[in-house]
Amino acid sequence: MKRAAIVIALAVFAAAVATAAMPVAAAACVGGGRNSAGFVAVNLTCHSPDGSQPSWGASQTSSDASRRDPFVSYRWRIACFGGPEAVDAECLAAQTCSDPLERRFRLWGQTRAGEWQTLTEGCFGGTPEEYVPPEVTPGNVLSALRRVGLPSLTVQTQPADETLVNFDTIFFVEPEAVSVDLTILGQAVDVLATPAGYQWSFGDGAGMSSSSPGAPYPSTEITHRYSDAHVTMQPSVTVSYTARFRVGGGAWQDIDGTVTSPGPGTSLLISEATPLLSGGRG
Repeated sequence: MKRAAIVIALAVFAAAVATAAMPVAAAACVGGGRNSAGFVAVNLTCHSPDGSQPSWGASQTSSDASRRDPFVSYRWRIACFGGPEAVDAECLAAQTCSDPLERRFRLWGQTRAGEWQTLTEGCFGGTPEEYVPPEVTPGNVLSALRRVGLPSLTVQTQPADETLVNFDTIFFVEPEAVSVDLTILGQAVDVLATPAGYQWSFGDGAGMSSSSPGAPYPSTEITHRYSDAHVTMQPSVTVSYTARFRVGGGAWQDIDGTVTSPGPGTSLLISEATPLLSGGRG
């Protein structure tokens, strides 16, 4: 009796895995934002490890965005025409305080683009102290990121689309760092979020956690064997991001805590290789 044809079937299957290991185009980031109180504008940009810009990008703008941009610096000036760059001088606009010994000052804010905008006015007996904006805390930023959301990742498998029961199927994702521009408490906040952990769900009730995103064949960092055939599974991954931020171009600060983003399911058919006999006794 000759060998069962299942040996040939498995050989072909292994070849399919090896073929799938050839370089593939990086999947575009999946993500977006939700308008939330406290944010003026949100912009997310994925950055590939090589520094190139992938095709994905999403911007979300709240109703406040049309009337106020984030500010990076501030300046008090006496309320005369000429803007924040003008030399302080007396004018009628500065002499409208109820106390004749006081003068009206105007607070200006400079946006990322260098534009100066009026924020408020007030009467002072002398030059106002330097304006100190509200503190943006790591907790503020973490809350903002959780409300806005960060890109999810789509699981890739080898073999793709269809695998065999009781076979080590390879799982991996292609993570990218994400830059986020936020406006919190009227200030420009830059955030850099980096994928740091992965919670894998294989669709059959099994799962695992890893600090690795996995990798294509011949790597076997993340694998799983399915025990039931003739079913379609929906494996997915939830990615956890760590992040750091800076306000108005200042020093970078680390954020305690993570932001998690569940990914969509990937359809994977589980098939069964059936032994076939061929030939006969001579």
